[in-house]
Amino acid sequence: MKSDQRVTLYGFPGSCSLIIMIALEEIIWSFDVVIQNLIGDEHVKQPYPAINPEGRVPALAVDGNILTEIPAILLYIAESEPKAELLPPLTDPMKRAQVMSRVSWLASSALAACNQLAQPGNTCVDITLHPWVKKSALQSIKLDLMFVESEISDEGYWFGDFTIADIFVFFIHDFAGRCGVDLSAMPRLCNLAMRIGTRPAVIRSVDWTIWASQTLALTK
Repeated sequence: MKSDQRVTLYGFPGSCSLIIMIALEEIIWSFDVVIQNLIGDEHVKQPYPAINPEGRVPALAVDGNILTEIPAILLYIAESEPKAELLPPLTDPMKRAQVMSRVSWLASSALAACNQLAQPGNTCVDITLHPWVKKSALQSIKLDLMFVESEISDEGYWFGDFTIADIFVFFIHDFAGRCGVDLSAMPRLCNLAMRIGTRPAVIRSVDWTIWASQTLALTK
């Protein structure tokens, strides 16, 4: 990181912006956080639509350059600090591609289902169908996590060494648990999430999330 580099993360506590915060903490970058209140309507009012016209979080600004979409942001972070080894080395292009494949898959499948669960109105305007949307999303998340369970081992991380794929699945696992997904049939995944949760970068990010959530609650 350049000494004069300005990094800003736009996010909301409890949302998938936690994924990017953990990655930034892993590479030990200094960054500011701007909270976009997803419960209110801050994310659809200026100036945020100028940053991300879709009004979604997270977004990352680096010296005025904007990145959106989690796979792209994670790739940028990992490649900006290769010594952090959040991706396999360039000498192993197949394994790098496999990690990015899983990151892209999580974004398009499990995370999309998480968004449907949190905001069913974005999927279906008919509120009478929202229970069905949520039920379908819960089932989709569970199936995706069962697939991850089938790929991981009892020790280490998803691809052996810690990567951005582990950060992503940590959030999906945490979100699923908070939403009542039965994780009892996924012991390897639960143990993986526990190992990830002991990393200092994760602890700092989760602590910030708790603090920010409490602060927002007090300002209501």
